[in-house]
Amino acid sequence: MSVVSNQMGPEGAAMTPSGYNIKKCAIAAVGSSNSLDITNIVTSLSFVESLYSPTVICRISIQDSANLVEDFPLIGQEKIHIILERKDFSDDADPKRIELRLMVTEYPLYGKDEQKPNVSAITLNAISEHAYVMSLNEVNRSFDGPLLDEIEKLLTENGVKDIEKLGDGITAAKGIIPNQKSIRALEWFRSRTVNEPESPLYVYQTIDGKVHLKFYSDLISQKVYGKYEDNRFFSHNPQSLDDYKQRARRLLNCASNLRFGKLFQSQAGAYASSMETIDIATKTASTKDYGYNIEEMPRIGNQPFTAEAKISDKSLNEKYDARTSRVSLNSLAYGADSKNTNQLRASYEQKNRSFTECLETMTHEVKIYGDYEFNPGKIVDITFPKSIDPQEKEDEEYIDKSMSGKYLVTAVTHTFTKGEYYINARVKRDSLGIEL
Repeated sequence: MSVVSNQMGPEGAAMTPSGYNIKKCAIAAVGSSNSLDITNIVTSLSFVESLYSPTVICRISIQDSANLVEDFPLIGQEKIHIILERKDFSDDADPKRIELRLMVTEYPLYGKDEQKPNVSAITLNAISEHAYVMSLNEVNRSFDGPLLDEIEKLLTENGVKDIEKLGDGITAAKGIIPNQKSIRALEWFRSRTVNEPESPLYVYQTIDGKVHLKFYSDLISQKVYGKYEDNRFFSHNPQSLDDYKQRARRLLNCASNLRFGKLFQSQAGAYASSMETIDIATKTASTKDYGYNIEEMPRIGNQPFTAEAKISDKSLNEKYDARTSRVSLNSLAYGADSKNTNQLRASYEQKNRSFTECLETMTHEVKIYGDYEFNPGKIVDITFPKSIDPQEKEDEEYIDKSMSGKYLVTAVTHTFTKGEYYINARVKRDSLGIEL
């Protein structure tokens, strides 16, 4: 069974949003010109993008009846070259094109059908070339300057050519990268990099090949990419333009994780925390308390909690002992004019952590029709219906305001299988949909 789409029109345009065109899926031995096009034996193809990952992860399932494992042969040191194209319904523009070059990391599954012992099922996983190289290369050098520049330097050193930046960082430090793998050094710098609102930086790759360096506060202030509706019914003629547009903005499935209980987020430092520091250079100790500012904190929706609810006569953003961090400083390690990374932690970690933990307030796992441009980092607007019979409440607005609204896309899985293309995505919000 081939992965070729059955939803493409005679002129190459997708008749439904689940249509696609795999132009090429080839496998080649590393360091060799020997390449084999495996498009016709691929039964399933998926790409995983995540706001928390600097690489796209690819998973390919193959049905082998030509002894590919031995004759090619497959040894775990292969490259994958994939080209996808799609032209939207009645769209005169050039087809959207995705081209990725990946490195195989493992062959996690291999088996044979009991009814067809001469046919093998093989699954392979692959990641981007730069991530593969960064997982092997070790870096050991000094640094002195903006941490965002160090991240960009690590990426370009390992072959990344297409970097998209949004926003500027304010964290700069002096220090040494102590014999770390490049991929770990990247995460080490990322976790200590913030912008002016002290929001976290995300380093992630999308299926167009770009690696993005973007701050949370900048992501949530973007324009809405698309509006989607949680509705299971369609009202237009199949394979018409109106039907195409309706399907493209329809949630096919939705499962939710409503973390309305604030205990665990409070323990993680979402609303208040305490930072204890000891400076061995000046022989001093200090404590810094952080409390979430409902009036000033940038966020997607309304407030994440109400300050009217008291625990031991204190609101959640006054419970500083909900989470306590301890950092050892040496403020004079590089002289009075240079900061080390522990000083950055003491200055910015609490508010930075608050942004991250508040994003767990509301999560939905949604399924939609395929869209190459639906990627992590996008803002989407989702409408959920009220849990009532619309015929009984015709005079009321049929929208659940507590669930509906803007969300940040944090992870996307693009799946091409059985001739159709679907997306499973995780969307999150850092606050509630209604005012408290």
